[in-house]
Amino acid sequence: MNDVNPGEDAVPAMRPADGPVGPQRKRWSAGRTIFVVLGIGGLLVFTCIGGMVWFIFAGKAKVEPTAAAFLDAVSAEDYAAAYEYVGPEWRQVDNFERFAVIETRLRDILGPPANRSLTMFSASSGTGGGHANMEYKVQFANGNATVKLALTDASGEWRVIAHRVESPLIAQAQTCRQCGAFTSTMGPFCSQCGAELSLPDSGAP
Repeated sequence: MNDVNPGEDAVPAMRPADGPVGPQRKRWSAGRTIFVVLGIGGLLVFTCIGGMVWFIFAGKAKVEPTAAAFLDAVSAEDYAAAYEYVGPEWRQVDNFERFAVIETRLRDILGPPANRSLTMFSASSGTGGGHANMEYKVQFANGNATVKLALTDASGEWRVIAHRVESPLIAQAQTCRQCGAFTSTMGPFCSQCGAELSLPDSGAP
């Protein structure tokens, strides 16, 4: 019977490894996680801001020609040409005859415009199409005024859906000197007593 030398042929017993088996994984620190989150958040914010700036400038380039053409036609008293830029929302409220009466009354009160400058532009996009608001400071022959336009792009072309002119001259002209009523419809006669509304003195503030 042969003696077996345990030191030569015996298989060594398996024992737990002292460390993890396979490639070791680096542990993420809380600081590194916060840094990554802030980086991703900053990138998203930058992208959103850049997209908004691009949308505003791109929208302005598309909207301003229509606004300018409308205002130029009104300034030239070519109300038929101006009405071509009026959208269906406005047309449902005022037909061409009514539109011409309003614009003529504004012309009588303020006089011809001398110059205008764009002071505000905003645009948005939704399921109903694009929307834009523009505000101008306009110097008229009889005084200064703020001109506001609202436009929409529901059918692929920008159209004016509102034209508002703000000036103390308008408030003065539309206030009846007989009964004191204010006529908001921009007609030449008082909506309360029927008296003819007087134009303000030229050069009124």
